[in-house]
Parts: sequence; structure tokens; C-alpha cells
Amino acid sequence: MKMQIIPMHPDMPVTAAELDAWERENSASLPADYRALLLQANGGYPYPNLMFLKVPANNFPSYADGAFLSIIYDWQTARQQMAGDPYGEGTPPGFVFLGNESGGFEILLSLRKQDFGAVYCWYHSANIWGTDGNDETALFRQADSLAAFLAGLTDNADKEGLDFLGGAEDLASDGITVSIP
Repeated sequence: MKMQIIPMHPDMPVTAAELDAWERENSASLPADYRALLLQANGGYPYPNLMFLKVPANNFPSYADGAFLSIIYDWQTARQQMAGDPYGEGTPPGFVFLGNESGGFEILLSLRKQDFGAVYCWYHSANIWGTDGNDETALFRQADSLAAFLAGLTDNADKEGLDFLGGAEDLASDGITVSIP
């Protein structure tokens, strides 16, 4: 699967050694498709970027027409968010913060044994994880893998996703093509 991304920090690549060190220190593995994405583009602005979130329509009616994947976080930001910045004790355990969308959902990648590699959206909260609706009911599974999630990104006939990104000129001048296994 191939997609385009405008790297957030082209001068700050992440290395396989850094990812390996994190895995050793945390006794965790990163999904192969996520590692491939990080090693090719350490975060950035993806295209296509329009997604149709699988969330309860009665709770989130404004998402019927889709939402934009605003950003894929760089590795440093993902690590900070896994450590609790900015949600503190409200941070869901066992997830990598993958990115966010324009309306308030965080996009998460599971590192948990039962659903390793699956992508979720989380209607974020600073409530302590496991309380006041900030629990598994606030997680909405989007895809079984990062590759499947990214393959589901699209744009509409009016190319609003391209406009959201800044236009074809920005993508042509700053974008790179990444291959996700």
C-alpha cells in the first residue's frame, strides 16, 4: 500500500535502533506496518486523508460526512502521549498515539495482546482511565491494522482532503511516497 505524506520533521528521522531500544525498554513490540511508516516518514501530514469514522451516529452525528486525519504523530510526540502528556491518568494503556483528526478524536494503535495492531479512535478525556465514560466504551475500532486503516483513507470529488492539506503544490513540493507492508 502506498500513500503520500508531507513529513512533519524531515530533519528528524527516527532510526530502527531507536525503535528497537524502545521495544526492549518497554517489553513491547511495534507492529511492522507502523515501524515501516515511522522509518520512512517520522510523522507528518498524510494524503489521502479523508476517513469515515466508525462511531455511533447518534453520539457523533457530525461525522457522517467524514473527517480528516490531520496528522500522523512523529515518534517523539507518540512517546510523550503514551507517557501521559497531555491526558495524564486519562491515557488509555496499551496504545500508541498514532495521530488525530480535525474534530477531537485521537487515533490509536493497539499494542495489546488481544488486538495487536488494530486501529481505534478515542474520544479523548482527561478523566482517569476506567472512570466516567473514559474506558473501553470510548474506543471505536476502525481497522484490524494500520495498513488497512491507511488503505481506507480517501478524498472526495471536490478534493477537500487535498485542500485541507494545503493544496497540490504543497504535496508536490514537500510530499514523499511511503510504502506500507
